Amino acid sequence: MFYLCKTMEKMIQFTQGCTEPAAIALNAAYVGKYLQNAEKIILEIDKMTFKNAYRAGIPNSQDNIGVTFALLYGYLIANTENELEIFSGLNEEIIDKAKKLYDIVEINVVDKNDMFIKTTAYKGSDKAVAVTEHSHTNIVCVSLNDDVKINKEISKEQSVCFEKEFYDVDRWAEYVDKMYQDSSLRQKMEEAIKTNILAAEKSLYDEDSVFSSVYARMKGDRIRVASCAGSGNKGLTAIIAPLEYAQAKNAEKEKTTKAALLSCFVTSLITSRLGFISSVCGAIHAAGAGVLAAMLYIDDNLSLFESAFNNYIVANGGVICDGAKRSCAMKAANAVEGAYLSIEFAKRGATVDYKDGMLGKTFYDTIKNLERYKEAFGMFDMRTIEILRGKNGNR
Repeated sequence: MFYLCKTMEKMIQFTQGCTEPAAIALNAAYVGKYLQNAEKIILEIDKMTFKNAYRAGIPNSQDNIGVTFALLYGYLIANTENELEIFSGLNEEIIDKAKKLYDIVEINVVDKNDMFIKTTAYKGSDKAVAVTEHSHTNIVCVSLNDDVKINKEISKEQSVCFEKEFYDVDRWAEYVDKMYQDSSLRQKMEEAIKTNILAAEKSLYDEDSVFSSVYARMKGDRIRVASCAGSGNKGLTAIIAPLEYAQAKNAEKEKTTKAALLSCFVTSLITSRLGFISSVCGAIHAAGAGVLAAMLYIDDNLSLFESAFNNYIVANGGVICDGAKRSCAMKAANAVEGAYLSIEFAKRGATVDYKDGMLGKTFYDTIKNLERYKEAFGMFDMRTIEILRGKNGNR
């Protein structure tokens, strides 16, 4: 259980703004740390990260958005300590400087199936490079000319893979109890709950808290959120919806916290298979399933999960990710509504047979089947990029 608890601690992080622009900014900050006043900056970036950063708002940025601004802000902030909260260091002086440097940036989208961000800055004969691989904060290489500052190999320790046993629904209540007993993980979960409640309270766009908080975050409002499995939208969905359901059911604090922890656990299980940065919508495929599990846990009815999940995924599976932006709030709200309806249908005995479509005999088998679509869904990413660039220009 030590491995599970430590893994779940990694799954819950805190961020200001969308995680993909923040990851680009963090990468560029390592370059800016060693080489300022660049004459040319080249960004090589995988298609999924590019797509997700393209229209996502940036906190404190005076409504400037996009990959180029994220890169330049990080480069000029040059502070790597705040990681995904890097935009907290953004100010008017940096914003003005970034506008003047806009044309020195060249962006090349590379065809990779995992997160890849490489920033190279040139100033005269000097060259600084930073490389991010696999996950948002995993900086694997930083160098200034021939002086290597960071150099580490991608290892299994940096990847996240949950053992098959963790997909056994019958043991989830046991796993949640044990995770809750880990004081470090419990405290982090409690902080995540407080953070996302506050984010919802600050987001006043709609009475639907999930919709409103995701919308505010994607718009670039200055709110801090707890992310889950590499995504703030998943974190907001997976945590806020169970909290509101628990409140409606008058659940005790401990059970409410456990429900939120289970929601993040299930979200992470699915994400680890479909990808931390994916061609499909994580709020729909992962966080919605987490919410579903949390609702059933609060009702002491987890035995209904696989039937309800089958209902949910046949109705909602296959929703593509067409980039991170304000309309993600619609998908997050639909995920919560879909989870609720799937449970209600299952309670009335309206369920689907595992022989239908993509379903497997078990939850684990279904996720493995969904995983088989990853390569096919990847074709949508380049089409999305073509559409975005066609409407908004090359940046």
